[in-house]
Amino acid sequence: MSARAKWLHVLFPSTSGGMHENRPRAMRGAGYRTTLGVLRGKSCRFEHPHQPMNSRTKQTRGTSSGVQMQILSKDSVGHYDPRAWMTEGDHLLESAKAMRALWMLRRKQLRTDRNKREGAHRAALLLKIAGFPKASLLLLGYAVEMYLKAALAKAYVGCSEPMFDRDVRKRFGHHFPQIAKEIAFVSSLEDRNDLLTLQDLVLLGARYPVKGDDRRGYRALENARHTQAWDNKEFRRLCKLATRIKAHAQRIDRDSRRPASMKFLRIDSDGMLAFRAGGHLPPRITYRLSSAQQKSGLTSLTDLRQLFDVPSLLEIVLVWDRALIVEDTPKVTVVHQQAS
Repeated sequence: MSARAKWLHVLFPSTSGGMHENRPRAMRGAGYRTTLGVLRGKSCRFEHPHQPMNSRTKQTRGTSSGVQMQILSKDSVGHYDPRAWMTEGDHLLESAKAMRALWMLRRKQLRTDRNKREGAHRAALLLKIAGFPKASLLLLGYAVEMYLKAALAKAYVGCSEPMFDRDVRKRFGHHFPQIAKEIAFVSSLEDRNDLLTLQDLVLLGARYPVKGDDRRGYRALENARHTQAWDNKEFRRLCKLATRIKAHAQRIDRDSRRPASMKFLRIDSDGMLAFRAGGHLPPRITYRLSSAQQKSGLTSLTDLRQLFDVPSLLEIVLVWDRALIVEDTPKVTVVHQQAS
């Protein structure tokens, strides 16, 4: 018996109407469109009997063999919901600003009351607020990370939750410039340098003591850190960068001038392909090979592309050569082609 590949196509619409919504009349109001079809593994022919699916199946995809696949969708919650990342970012950003404002207020008060306080008492008060500037930068760095990963969660719609978990921890981690590139954040050289600064603050600079080879070198590094932490002009610039990253994350999939198209396709019983284009992100194709494909040896990008060489999936083929193409393997994400 020839191998058969079942695929499921789901379109996740933006709440702003920024995505295509050519739904059958029966599906209007359900919030998405579904189409079922069969791809024959050898001939790659496409048959399309249209069978609407219940809207409750969007996030959990079942297979004929009973395998369940949790994918990111507009109904995801918590760690998989861009809104949750955005909320955490807002809390951290406001906390950073509040701590900075409190430090400036307390410092001003101490300068005003300099003649009224004894030296030892004043030194003790200064010690209590000495960590505020560095802590405000740490909170700011974490806020930027939340906004970056909010956009990342949008880019991963249709991908498996385990893949997103793994990539957030291992592929991206705290590498801010890498995430900014992944989400197509338009940045200047100064922005990229600032992202590196915030990355260093989150990893080391605002968390651990400086590392110097000798006492003189240690003092120089410690003074440089204090100079950076006390620089209010730099802090304001970094806050503006955080606000711009937040605005970019909010625009993704919510701009009617740049509509987004998303598809989730099932390949056999345990393979899949997630596709997205538009919505302020470069075209993106994420796939997992099925067991049948691996046994057949037809595992190259050319072999995979032939599965979708049908009129109903022309959108995928048209952007194939310029899309970011990544493979979701059981242990690691493999980037086969960068977006151009």
